[in-house]
Amino acid sequence: MPLNYDNILNNNLVKRTYDVAIVDECDNLFLDTAKNSARIAHPSKSSFNWLYPIIYKYFIDNENNLDTKELKDIILKYENGKYKTEMAKIDDGRLKKLLKSAKIAKNKKLNLDYVIGFNEETKSKQIQIVSLDTGRIQHGSRWSNGIHELIEVKEGLEPETESNVIGSISHPTYFENYKILFGLTGTIGEEIEREEIEQIYKIKCYNIPRNFEEKLNKQKMEIYDNKKEKFNRIIQIIKENKAKRNKSQPILIILENIEETLEFGKLLKTLNYNFFTLNDIQKENEDYILNNVGHPGNILIATNAAGRGTDIIIDENSKNNGGLYVIVGFFPQNSRIEFQAIGRAGRQGNPGTSKIIVSRDEEFIYYNYIFIKKFLEEIEEDEAKMLYLCRELSIKDISRTRIDFFKKEKIYFFNLQKFFLFKEFFMILFQNNLFKYYFDTINSNFGILLNFDYYKNFALIQIDNIWSEFYSDFIKERGNKINNFDYNKDYFLSFLIKFENDWPNTTKEIYGDDYINKIGIDIVNVAIKNIKNKISTINMKLDDPDEAYEKFNDLLVNLSLSDIIK
Repeated sequence: MPLNYDNILNNNLVKRTYDVAIVDECDNLFLDTAKNSARIAHPSKSSFNWLYPIIYKYFIDNENNLDTKELKDIILKYENGKYKTEMAKIDDGRLKKLLKSAKIAKNKKLNLDYVIGFNEETKSKQIQIVSLDTGRIQHGSRWSNGIHELIEVKEGLEPETESNVIGSISHPTYFENYKILFGLTGTIGEEIEREEIEQIYKIKCYNIPRNFEEKLNKQKMEIYDNKKEKFNRIIQIIKENKAKRNKSQPILIILENIEETLEFGKLLKTLNYNFFTLNDIQKENEDYILNNVGHPGNILIATNAAGRGTDIIIDENSKNNGGLYVIVGFFPQNSRIEFQAIGRAGRQGNPGTSKIIVSRDEEFIYYNYIFIKKFLEEIEEDEAKMLYLCRELSIKDISRTRIDFFKKEKIYFFNLQKFFLFKEFFMILFQNNLFKYYFDTINSNFGILLNFDYYKNFALIQIDNIWSEFYSDFIKERGNKINNFDYNKDYFLSFLIKFENDWPNTTKEIYGDDYINKIGIDIVNVAIKNIKNKISTINMKLDDPDEAYEKFNDLLVNLSLSDIIK
């Protein structure tokens, strides 16, 4: 689409078109964070903040394995039945979900899955999620389904006010809007991941030759029985390097998580070694660290935060001494993490050294070791080779999960688009003078003096409330495998059924408790019922969401007022 220069010159706001996108570090956005989504929060009408401390006290803290009935009995008796009224509003399904969330919250670990950070805006402590792929803190992100609130209670913090999700879009769904899409990265990954990118994003992968000849010395992987032996070996390398004095190299030690960087840092302190730390919770400025760590003999302990995109400045003396020495102190669970980590050394044709040092008690190796050991006993194979084979199988499984997720995301977003049409339809409907006339006539017949504009604003807010409750529940398992997910089910029809069921109780807030007995009819409820009946008679094949979207749009456009309030 050609640019409208009149709009640009006159500084008019225009809707940006989805023409061309160039995505840098595309493997991170296309693969690592493909299951992430941008979400719009909406205030929740129901709050369970009173319930989380009870679940924590009787489940997480005391390590009890409660079932729904036991939890309900505890809540009803808690402080002489203090929460009986609130309890009546919670069904068994909700309690079951919260108990499931409690198990997840219990297993989340401080300085591994999350840290306790500080929010500068609210001037208070907060639970901050750590990305296991990048080692970076995901500021502003929260776990859903009560997990985040339960961890807040677990760490002695006040649970934040709950919210629903009224709208969301994942990376694959967003990028699909663009007519032309390019991606750039130095670590594209395995062949299965290249095929995945081509399948989801319709992009072919090809390699651009290096600008400089590689001088990186990649040393053989070393495998030890446990973390203690692994740490001792890394310390031995540090000692040997320090013994070279003015010929020593700067060393970057990348560990699996924040907890390990703190643990290894304490170990180096006991040995009187000075070092820098880069784990996203360090006190020093990151630029200061990267500019100063590249001198001979300096040590940097880091998470994957030092892997992607960080440029450690190496001085000339360090280059002459062999460049940066990168030690990856864990087995990377995909080749991209590995290449990003060791790629900190030998950048732009400079010399460098890399070595991977792992231990068999690492989670990935530990759970695959029975398989590895079996093969090592049957055939004479290298243990490291078996590790890479396990990783390849794991990557294939993860890739299949992401592709499955992408298919579900299309359905989620398709239903969200239908809601946008639905909401717009009602906004237009409320502007119809005949609709207002019907409303005034019905209410005057029952002697109710209710302002139409107040009713209209109330109704539009409640439409958002009911949708956000539905949508939050609809997408709650978005990142997990869902065996019973029906790709051809009209989930929006399920929303309309929920709307029809919830609306009578909702309207009590403006009509009063005796509304149903007094009137027995509400104009929005009648409209929803007839729209739902109309939609249920039309077969919308969801194997082509674009076509189904157009059908839904045509249906709403062609609905007459008599169809809605007959």
